[in-house]
Amino acid sequence: KITTVKRDEMALEIVERKLVEHKIVQINLLKEHLLCRDSLDIKLKHITDMIVSAFNADFARIWVIKPGDLCDTGCFHVEVSEGPHICRDRDNCLHLIASSGRYEHIDGGHRRVPFGSYKIGRIAAGESPKFITNDVVNDSHIHDNDWARELGLTSFGGYQLLSTDMKSIGVLAFFSKNILSNEDDALIEGIANTTAQVIQTTLAEESLKEAHREIEAWSLELEKKFRDKTDELQTTYVQLFHAEKLSSLGQMAAGIAHELNSPLTGLISMIKNYRDNASKGSEEYKHLSLMFEACEHMSQIINDFNAFSRKPESEHIEFDLIETIESSLILIMNQLKLKNIHVTKEYADERHIVKGNKTELQQVVLNIIRNAIDSMSYSGRLLIKEDIAPDNRAVEIKFTDNGCGISKENFEKIFDPFVTMTPQGKGIGLGLSISYAIIKNHKGEIKVESEIGKGTTFTILLPIVASELRERQNE
Repeated sequence: KITTVKRDEMALEIVERKLVEHKIVQINLLKEHLLCRDSLDIKLKHITDMIVSAFNADFARIWVIKPGDLCDTGCFHVEVSEGPHICRDRDNCLHLIASSGRYEHIDGGHRRVPFGSYKIGRIAAGESPKFITNDVVNDSHIHDNDWARELGLTSFGGYQLLSTDMKSIGVLAFFSKNILSNEDDALIEGIANTTAQVIQTTLAEESLKEAHREIEAWSLELEKKFRDKTDELQTTYVQLFHAEKLSSLGQMAAGIAHELNSPLTGLISMIKNYRDNASKGSEEYKHLSLMFEACEHMSQIINDFNAFSRKPESEHIEFDLIETIESSLILIMNQLKLKNIHVTKEYADERHIVKGNKTELQQVVLNIIRNAIDSMSYSGRLLIKEDIAPDNRAVEIKFTDNGCGISKENFEKIFDPFVTMTPQGKGIGLGLSISYAIIKNHKGEIKVESEIGKGTTFTILLPIVASELRERQNE
């Protein structure tokens, strides 16, 4: 009998040793898993899975201390005003990160546990950094002994997770139907220490990655602001250069117009007088008519010089821009009919009121339409579209023709004086320069898009003003 007992004891010892060796093998495999570049929740799930598998736990869980996030959206501890389950710290609480075994979910009633509440909260708060019991159905520290009895649970193990500076960062806990031995306690305590290292290291890595992302985002934003500011300065430089050039040319144009206007006025009057006294249909009448038309053309050029050199008028009033466009079309209707150009108009339902000099803005509209007429062959098409700009702060008018188009190399000098883009080379090229100066004086913008052989679109942007006139029209 003694021999049989000894043999049974030896067999039991061998089994227990093999079980311990099996647990050590699984712990080593776990450590290999933890070396992978997984997220914190995946790594912690590996740990709870291993405790259930190697130690035959009924279920195992890991909580990590993080800022409270459910105080205003469903944590019942907030409403508890007294007793052991009151929330003691609104800034931090235990977040359930991993759960394995009987309970796989992490969104149940214990997804958040306040410090000091239940055995988990007491462990986290350091009231009992490690709590072990092999009598969960009778132990008063277990919150629900009847629940433990119904599930057939026997033991509980809870371990405080500490950082390298000995601060609480979480809790590892499990329930089992088996008795927790001293060897098991020692092994799981080692796992708890490893868990604390994993949490601390992974959170540090994630914090570093987030810092890198923030630095990269900040760097991209800074680079964008630098590009925008560079573009803004470049645009301002071009505008200042253009304005300076226009100012110098305006002084020269004023001098030329003054010197030519007086003698030309007398010459026109003299030629008209001779022509009126000549017989209509005679060679003399024809020659004088040609001379009169040539002088009229020169007079128009001088008028353009005067307009170019004259400072914009200061009187600005509020008016409906559509009315200006319509009156401009009436003035130029004969030229449109001569070339059989069909005009399509698309106006917004709401009338937009601008503030400016009505005569000057009508001159801009006429200059753009004349350019469109000159660029198109017989039977062309012109679309005039008016609407609110995308920023809701300006009215946008587009003039789109199907004319010859403008080459890309001419884009940079299209608003320069004495540069004409019409195929016939008509005029002296002041119309767009004058238009540019007028629109800038109205704090607006004028842009051009074009494609050779397909046509050109001029876009005018003018600030919208809120006025009584606009309010009355909307009533």
